[in-house]
Amino acid sequence: STIVWGGASGTSNLVDDLADVRLVSRVSTAPDPETCARVREPWGQEFTLHRPIVLGRAPRTPRGPTDRVLLLSWPSDDREVSASHVMLEQTGAGVVITDLGSANGTRVRVPGQAQRRLGPRETYTTTGEATVEFGHSGRIMVIPARSTSHT
Repeated sequence: STIVWGGASGTSNLVDDLADVRLVSRVSTAPDPETCARVREPWGQEFTLHRPIVLGRAPRTPRGPTDRVLLLSWPSDDREVSASHVMLEQTGAGVVITDLGSANGTRVRVPGQAQRRLGPRETYTTTGEATVEFGHSGRIMVIPARSTSHT
């Protein structure tokens, strides 16, 4: 099981058309991991969100510059994970989680809140820790950017 801690708040909205899911200039390009949120796989490997990440069985780049997207392949023999299932991108202090039109949806768990099931092309924004689940076994953790303030 995945243990997540911390508080978070989120907002969501439905994207009318998959064509609306594209890379835009609001994506953080900060190369310093201290200023970027991170994604952690169950095996412990972490990736910074200094560029969007697309997860799926055989992920493809959404519309936009291809060098600005990290594609992470997730094995799924039973095809419960779509080819391009979910995209995560940092926008300011938050992380936008977008279901890329998957057949089986994406689930988001935020501490202290009920699980949220995203439908095809639906987005959810979190500013804190969250667990993103997809397919039967897909599970990643979103870890917010470290605070850069000094007290």
